[in-house]
This record gives sequence, C-alpha cells and structure tokens, in this order.
Amino acid sequence: MPAYVIAMMNIHDPETYRKYTNLTPPTVK
Repeated sequence: MPAYVIAMMNIHDPETYRKYTNLTPPTVK
C-alpha cells in the first residue's frame, strides 16, 4: 500500500542532518 508523508522542516544543524540522511533508505529521502 503506498503512503505519502509531506513535511516542512527547518534544519538548524546541517552537518548532523546530513549524517542522519546518509543512514536513511532512499525511499525516505
């Protein structure tokens, strides 16, 4: 079943956020 998530985010720490996104599967990006 497909699912959609729409979110607005403010990134305050780009370096930590980049580390986190490197750990997430491509479908989350």
